[in-house]
Amino acid sequence: MMKYFIHIILGCLLLLNSCKTFRSDIAVQKGFKAEKKGDFPVALNHYLKANKLNPNYAWTYGSIGYIYNKAGLYNLSIPFLQKAIELEPNNISAYTNLGIAYAILEDYPQASQAFQKAIDLDSNNLNTINNLIHFYLEQQDYESAIYFYEQKMRVEPNSTDNYIALALVWIELENYEKSIDILNQAISLNPQLSIAYNNLGVAYQRKGDLSKAMENYQKAIELNNEEMLAYKNLAYIYVKQDNYEQAINMFNQYLLINPQDARTYGSLSYYYIFIKDCEKAEQSAIKGLNIDSTQTWIKGNLATSLLFQNRYEEAESIFFKLREKMCYEHKTCPEMWLEDFDELEKAGVIPENQKENVEKMRQLLKVTTK
Repeated sequence: MMKYFIHIILGCLLLLNSCKTFRSDIAVQKGFKAEKKGDFPVALNHYLKANKLNPNYAWTYGSIGYIYNKAGLYNLSIPFLQKAIELEPNNISAYTNLGIAYAILEDYPQASQAFQKAIDLDSNNLNTINNLIHFYLEQQDYESAIYFYEQKMRVEPNSTDNYIALALVWIELENYEKSIDILNQAISLNPQLSIAYNNLGVAYQRKGDLSKAMENYQKAIELNNEEMLAYKNLAYIYVKQDNYEQAINMFNQYLLINPQDARTYGSLSYYYIFIKDCEKAEQSAIKGLNIDSTQTWIKGNLATSLLFQNRYEEAESIFFKLREKMCYEHKTCPEMWLEDFDELEKAGVIPENQKENVEKMRQLLKVTTK
């Protein structure tokens, strides 16, 4: 009789465990569906329920850790990810997510160790490689980032995106020859790749070869008339050549594609002053400020355009209000405006009838900078 009761008890326990496992599986399925829809709070609730019903399922721990990462709760994600790895030592996604958590929390040795373990388990895992690249770029460890870019290119030999990204790293490192070589490889894979020609232009421009830079920017535009950065990059070369008409034309072409770029309207307003079209300089400055009023430096261009239109009081009011503000590149507004006046005087574009007012304004600004 005792043996019979023991069998009954064991059977009930097995049935109870089976029910728990079944309920856990149902919760996991619900969590997975919610996660796919992007409803992470609901997914988390289902996964936590599944974890409570079946505390030995590595996948659930990994999923909870992943969702805590998505929510920015990295301290909460780490114990779950560590438990996932304990239960399943070859869990690549858990190591990857653990690396992300540690990286965000600035525990770089632990992050590096977790990422390295993930890559050791599968050196061709693109998700892990991408995370490693991002991690090393954040650390400004460009040598390591380049190593994994090259690894990624071996996995995806025909992906031009990898060539483009790697070339940008070489540009950052000022190795322009290397970046040019890589971009040419991208073009050999896709001769219609306008962004590659634009970036070739950047490499040649940084190298000091403006002729080659212009040639590649123009090729980028020829292939894709919406390759907006090529217009902007060309504009700044024309500025260097004192060809302000062409620079303005390129800025306007760029703004047709990207009309919400306040800073470019600010630049445009400044270069309109160089061709003595102060009305358009005023209009461009106002457009830029309407888009982003925090771009204080544009107000200096507006004030200058007003000053050159014989509207001294309006210009003075703007200068006075900003006399103690920072404008651009760690310069106070008066410092920047004094430099602008020097540049405009050198270019010979200060109206003859405003030279006295400009000198008066200079003296006021010099007092402010002392």
